[in-house]
Amino acid sequence: RIFGYAAREVIGRNVRMLMPEPYHSQHDRYVGNYLSTGTKKIIGIGRDVTARREDGTTFPIHLTVSEFEANGKRHFTGIITDLSERKAAEVALRETERKLAQSQKLEAVGQLTGGLAHDFNNLLTIITGNLELLDMRLEDPQQRDLVRRADEAARMGARLTGRLLTF
Repeated sequence: RIFGYAAREVIGRNVRMLMPEPYHSQHDRYVGNYLSTGTKKIIGIGRDVTARREDGTTFPIHLTVSEFEANGKRHFTGIITDLSERKAAEVALRETERKLAQSQKLEAVGQLTGGLAHDFNNLLTIITGNLELLDMRLEDPQQRDLVRRADEAARMGARLTGRLLTF
């Protein structure tokens, strides 16, 4: 069912029909090599591979192949687990982790910006307060104009810190 074939289409056929390249062309060599040398590349070893459906699409599987003897004949059996949902969940988890990391970075930038804006606003409050006290003591119009300009600049800085806090 997971491959999209009816039972009659696969019974008696070589399992390589369910494999995309390079597994398709290498399958018989793996088995032949094992039978002649005993070197296991597939047999007794579970691993994640790619499989091919009847429609040609591929999907991830976990394949475990084992051998057994029955009635004096050697047989091989494969157990296949479709990993599509697990792989999709892993991709979704990685994306969620990436988004969380990005969110945490933005939160850190926000905290840093907010802290700087707050501290800078405290400094500007001291500056404007002292400028007001100074303005009350001055009588020279030119000096009072300088104090007024400095006070305007400090208030512009306060508006800027307000925008930073909003950010």
